[in-house]
Amino acid sequence: LYLGRFAALVRSMLNASVAGSIFLAEEVKLLNNYLELEKLRFKNRFTYRVEVAEGLDSYEIKIPPLLVQPYVENAVLHGMARRRESGHVAVLFQQKDGYLEACVTDNGNGLPSGEEASDKAHQPYGTSITRRRLELLASSREAQAVQTRTLLDAKGSVCGTEVTIRIGLGGATPQT
Repeated sequence: LYLGRFAALVRSMLNASVAGSIFLAEEVKLLNNYLELEKLRFKNRFTYRVEVAEGLDSYEIKIPPLLVQPYVENAVLHGMARRRESGHVAVLFQQKDGYLEACVTDNGNGLPSGEEASDKAHQPYGTSITRRRLELLASSREAQAVQTRTLLDAKGSVCGTEVTIRIGLGGATPQT
């Protein structure tokens, strides 16, 4: 079961990685496949949801492939690392201000102190490459393509992390 799903995910990721753009529906399928594998690996210690906001046609919108996956991976690996159960990862795609916004949230431990939105000193390799791709795709260098914040509950206690990725609609993948 695991190996079959893993092989299908690898094939999908390889196919997507050579494409300049893919339909949002394909990106959603990749994320669902990835999260299902991680759920198996983590022995069902977390649940997940990947959704597209009402009114968005995921078969009409094309985006550069694999921009969201590194952030979803971080949510699983870092957000769920210390949780024994009841973990949750959510991904929501919605359109805002001429961008496609992907919001990745988890109910993990939040960011280590000092690693809020603008700290670029230490970033994992996958997300730093993705951040650079997003900056190259952005029409304006002033627009922040990725914002990260620690979520707090009503009492001010850390209750997770939220990463918002802004993807320009109609952009082409940069050649790097």
